[in-house]
Amino acid sequence: MKKMMGPWQRACAGALLLWAMASPAHAVSYQVTLLDGENLYASAINNAGQVIGNHAPNDASPRYAVIWSGATPQTLPQVSSVSGINDAGVILGDGATGSGQYDSRALTGGQVKPFGPGTAHAINNAGQMAGLAFAVVNQRPVERAILWSQGVRTELTAPGSAHTAAYAISEGGLVGGVASQARGTPGRAVVWANGQATFLGTVSGYGFSVVTGLNDAGLVIGNATDASYASQAVKWGSSLEATILPYLSGYDQGETRALNQQGQVVGGIWSADSARAVLWQGDAVIDLNSFMDASLSSAGWTLVGATDINDAGWIIGIASNRLTGEVRSFVSTPSAVPEPSIAALSLTALGVLALMRRRYAC
Repeated sequence: MKKMMGPWQRACAGALLLWAMASPAHAVSYQVTLLDGENLYASAINNAGQVIGNHAPNDASPRYAVIWSGATPQTLPQVSSVSGINDAGVILGDGATGSGQYDSRALTGGQVKPFGPGTAHAINNAGQMAGLAFAVVNQRPVERAILWSQGVRTELTAPGSAHTAAYAISEGGLVGGVASQARGTPGRAVVWANGQATFLGTVSGYGFSVVTGLNDAGLVIGNATDASYASQAVKWGSSLEATILPYLSGYDQGETRALNQQGQVVGGIWSADSARAVLWQGDAVIDLNSFMDASLSSAGWTLVGATDINDAGWIIGIASNRLTGEVRSFVSTPSAVPEPSIAALSLTALGVLALMRRRYAC
């Protein structure tokens, strides 16, 4: 007597067949490299793979900024800190003036161009820059978000808000930041398009929110903070509603730092006694430490936060050594992991069906 496959066996075989045929053509892994230089914090990377960062001294020694050539840092002239670099190699930073104040500066090919008082935080490939500066309104100092574009400096305001600040700019010129009614009051995440402000949705229980990045596909990322300074990593889509990003088990706080045009988001998550650099891809959160070579882990290194990602998926961030207390920067470069070819997957699927037939035949 011949046994026929019942409904659930046929369903199982079909599911296995679909699983075999639908396996991805490739997966992504990362190679993690520690960059030279203690207490150097990588802050930005462009699509050419150029990495810039800042020295954070443990004492009163002067600040300085660097660009890495390979894994070796080189000091940048006439800037004390840097925050962005575009694909043309224009570096965004600030430096001290003769009066002891700081102004924003663009560094191109070793030439420095100051563009006025304020702090610039982000630059796009069109050379537009976003940041903040102080202004005087009704004889009172206020912070104002600033857009520098083609030599024109524009203050960005928001309805009902005395203070604004900009921290991100898209390739299309959208600016993201925060606006608040008064100094010391919770600010709300805002996006400016052609100078017009749009407030983003809030997270229940978290009074403060800020935009940290946005791309041309309409994805906006940022952070929300409550009265006790607990932080949550969030994103906004076309509905403008805020969604808290997922965390690894055991971690309850996080922050976003950057995203790319593909929608990959990087940042960090932490608990009371641990911190991890992570990549958010779709609905998944990925611990970048899972790609670190075992020799680095055994030497005491942990990737504690990611600070930027380019469109090729290169990620930079900060690593800490639990054994020595040393802090260094890292770069993680993606590499394709070969998966079975379509032909191999087809053979796998046929093998699954053959196995099921043999099992349910006399």
